[in-house]
Amino acid sequence: MNDLVAAGPKVLPFEFRAIEACLESACRCLESETQKLEEEAYPALDELTSNISTLNLERVRTIKSRLVAISGRVQKVRDELEHLLDDDNDMAEMYLTEKLFAYAADQTSSIEEVYDGEQEVDDASVDDSKSRDDSEIYTSSKPNIEELEMLLEAYFAQIDGTLQKLSHMRDYVDDTEDFINIMLDDKQNQLLQMGVMLGASNMIINAGIVVVGLFGMNIHTAIFDGKPIQFLETVIGTCGGCVALFLVVLGWGKKKNILAI
Repeated sequence: MNDLVAAGPKVLPFEFRAIEACLESACRCLESETQKLEEEAYPALDELTSNISTLNLERVRTIKSRLVAISGRVQKVRDELEHLLDDDNDMAEMYLTEKLFAYAADQTSSIEEVYDGEQEVDDASVDDSKSRDDSEIYTSSKPNIEELEMLLEAYFAQIDGTLQKLSHMRDYVDDTEDFINIMLDDKQNQLLQMGVMLGASNMIINAGIVVVGLFGMNIHTAIFDGKPIQFLETVIGTCGGCVALFLVVLGWGKKKNILAI
């Protein structure tokens, strides 16, 4: 009988066909969702790197939420398949058809023995013998799990490939977030540098205003009795001094790596 089965095409038992249909449907659904997410995620992330806006940030946030949800579902399926592949006893328990045939054959054999009158036992010994026979039959008829193992490994490889795609996408999202944070830090540094430059220029302008205020006081000085050229020299000297002081501040900031000019 076994030789005939081995010679012809192997037909999977009903329970394996049911498992295969469920796994195929689940893997196809998860693969389709992953592919759809990839088509939306990568363009959105690339657009965000070139244009940081509230709309693009909201799109990426939604994509990341979907990515986490799909990854959890794929990881759950992968863990269950891995658990089955690691436990031979669990896979052996899934051979329901062979267990049913073995049990039916045992019942038929027991009935024939009773009717033939080959042995007579009391009720207690029947129960003990039945328990021992069931255990022996289950042990001797323990099916070869290679067939189921190959089936599960095929879908395990498929779901693992889907998980790898999601993992790569998650890494791409993390890299994009790091890049955005670097860009924002750079913008913040530029704003701080601009603040330092504006503060320095404001201080120097205030110094010039102090000079103007001193000359505006109602105090008689010799410069008021001089020629107009002296007034121009004073104004030009004050402005030149302010500019020179501003350049000194910028040079000092560049030397100390405070300002990137």
